[in-house]
Amino acid sequence: MSSLENEEPLNGGDERTEDRCESIDDSFFLALVKPLVFPTLGLVFALLYLHSTYGRIDLSNLTYPYVIIGSLLALLASVYVSEIRSVVQKKDRYELDTKEALSDLIDEWKMSIVVCVIAVVYVGVIDTVGFFTSSALAMIALMSLSDVDYKVLVAVTVFTIGMIYVLFIGVLDVRPPEGFLI
Repeated sequence: MSSLENEEPLNGGDERTEDRCESIDDSFFLALVKPLVFPTLGLVFALLYLHSTYGRIDLSNLTYPYVIIGSLLALLASVYVSEIRSVVQKKDRYELDTKEALSDLIDEWKMSIVVCVIAVVYVGVIDTVGFFTSSALAMIALMSLSDVDYKVLVAVTVFTIGMIYVLFIGVLDVRPPEGFLI
């Protein structure tokens, strides 16, 4: 009896083979999406900025932001091409299931996600709490993500907020947003 007689036919509907193929397809999709998540968010924000400013602000005042956004889009296109090309070249290596791939994705991007959340909260509370208070809290939150000594953290925060106060209020006579806590 040859080994060919013992093998099951390929079209026999082996569920393990189908599950493995679906798992590889899911892993390939996640491997393709993973490096493109944050560049895509950058693209969305750039397009939202273009949409919100076009026709509302004089075009001569938007030259610099539009040049920056154009450069961002050109670099973004190169990121898309290089990431898609590298994932397609390594297509047969992806055998993780979806849960493992998602947990790997979250572990890899955990610090970036926390920084983005801090930035969103900072922008969200700046008018309510005040510029200096929210800036100090954001600086403390960002520096506490690393292993910065407590004394250094407080010293850097106080020094930076003091310098910003002197520069904005004293020298430039610019009033930052004020909230109920300064």
